Amino acid sequence: MTLQDSDVTQPLDIDSSLGLVINCEQLLVNFHRSRENPESARNTTGDQQHVNPNITDGNLDYYLPLYKAALEGNWEAAKRFLDNDPSAAIASITLLSFTALHVAASEGHTEFLEKLVGLMSTEAMAAGDMEGQTALHIAAISGSLGAAVALVKRNPRLTGVVDHKGYTPLVLAARYASGSELVWYLTLTTTDEEPGRPFTGPLAADLVHMLISSGYLDTLLYLLQHYPNLATMEEISPLSDLVLTSFNFLSGSKLGFWERFIYSSPSFIKRLQDAKLKHHCAVELFRQICTMIRETRGSDLTDYFLSKGEILYEVTSRGMVDILAMILQFCPDLAYVRIENQTLMHITIQHRQEKIFRFLLEKNLQRLDYGPQTRSGAVDILCLAAKLLPFPQLSRISGAALQMQRDIWWFKVRWL
Repeated sequence: MTLQDSDVTQPLDIDSSLGLVINCEQLLVNFHRSRENPESARNTTGDQQHVNPNITDGNLDYYLPLYKAALEGNWEAAKRFLDNDPSAAIASITLLSFTALHVAASEGHTEFLEKLVGLMSTEAMAAGDMEGQTALHIAAISGSLGAAVALVKRNPRLTGVVDHKGYTPLVLAARYASGSELVWYLTLTTTDEEPGRPFTGPLAADLVHMLISSGYLDTLLYLLQHYPNLATMEEISPLSDLVLTSFNFLSGSKLGFWERFIYSSPSFIKRLQDAKLKHHCAVELFRQICTMIRETRGSDLTDYFLSKGEILYEVTSRGMVDILAMILQFCPDLAYVRIENQTLMHITIQHRQEKIFRFLLEKNLQRLDYGPQTRSGAVDILCLAAKLLPFPQLSRISGAALQMQRDIWWFKVRWL
């Protein structure tokens, strides 16, 4: 894949704050704590950090000035240390086998990194810590675009280096929701080569899952144009992942009360624009994946949705009317299926999805065998309408009187 300079400098503007944000601060805190207190690293439990048994406390004391200089981004102090000991530039200075390059990358000290890499060979820059992670992996986790650019500019092959789990920096940036610009930059600078092969290799499914879960749908749309195999992998169901991350759709975006009340609020306007753009990407992504599955499997697209019954259920129960309309356009027969002995209208009434309800009425799908099914054990649709409104919908209506009025409206509908 040939990359253009303009692609790198013009990332799509998707606000990653709407995505699934995984906090990586604790990882860096644990690292710095292990540097200052070696015993804490040795005794870590749970998601355990490996330590290098060949590094002694005496070694750490010797490199302490260099560590502090890298941590603070103090190049003058680091240069004085390196002038006396040039080999320290590639030495492991923590129990986790971090080099000064790792430490500076974790803090995002771009200028420090640019000067430090000038003293190192490209091979030395690819040195990994105890997890096999290079400085670029650490920059990807911490979300520092400047650090990543400085490292890749000096050694472009860093983007293809994998850690002990087989992850490239791009996968970790997506996993830790490190920012749309950083993910976009790493996407454009990462090639599908050995040993990682992040777009066609065995861990490509992990990349797709992490991009969807973190809300980087524009990046995944871009990748599908170059690697259609990402839409039809057996290891993962991108469509299931997409509908389960409801924040990618307008129906699942939760704007604050005061933002909804004060419509002129700049915060509201920006978040609404971001939500609309993310929704557009989600709908287009769903469409392209369906098209690619149909081209690959032909008429098996209907069977695909039947085998993934949670997709149709989640789309209906969450009120994703655009997605439901698209599914029925691709597979009209799915309008007549039952999911856990419920029709689409049963699910719609149960979850009080008004937009789906009106859509089914417009399509004349309201009479698809929704009546009492006492022998089969299905619930009468009137009983569903009489039940209390589900809490997510109930919480959006203020006051018990208005909540009751809304529930009565559903029960009184005379389309039966």
